Amino acid sequence: MSEEELPVLLAIDPSVRDLGWCCVNVNRLDPEDLYNIEAADREAWSYGICQMASTRQIDPELIKYRWEEAYIELKANLDVYNNVPTYFVSEWPTFFSSERGMIAAQLNYTVGMSSMVGYLAARLGFHPRDITLLTPQRWKGNMSKNVTKERFIKVFGKPAQRLARMLSDDVVDAIMIARLWLTIYEKGNFRWQHPANC
Repeated sequence: MSEEELPVLLAIDPSVRDLGWCCVNVNRLDPEDLYNIEAADREAWSYGICQMASTRQIDPELIKYRWEEAYIELKANLDVYNNVPTYFVSEWPTFFSSERGMIAAQLNYTVGMSSMVGYLAARLGFHPRDITLLTPQRWKGNMSKNVTKERFIKVFGKPAQRLARMLSDDVVDAIMIARLWLTIYEKGNFRWQHPANC
């Protein structure tokens, strides 16, 4: 991959009511300062939340409108920063056998979030090889939201202290998902980085 073709990464953290997102344009970053989350023009690191209409249960007849609502808001945010993502990474919703997991399954949250991820990846036109899905266990293990924020501050330094108070958990999670993808990319551990192995 040449320097002109560095990734523009879109990371999302889906939830039932909100969608945290983060876009990292590696072309606009200083290679020595990849984790400068407060890059001056916010075109290198942009992030935010798409808030969707809240209903307790995900109705199969209504969820398709949530998909479109999330897409329109996400696309508008990406356009503000002139970013056209070339890679997509998302938390891949996973069933948990805990009481909370059972309730989420009964309310169709797991299926609903998974369908949102698939819809956005397709609607934004990503090729399957450019999509990475990370289970919660893979990108954060068993960490609580508070521990994720502590790790966020540790990774991104002083600017993250203020941001951790301002940003929702979903946005922090999207940023941390992006950070893991960038770490894998920096190490050259994606199969597509080695065309002979594809």
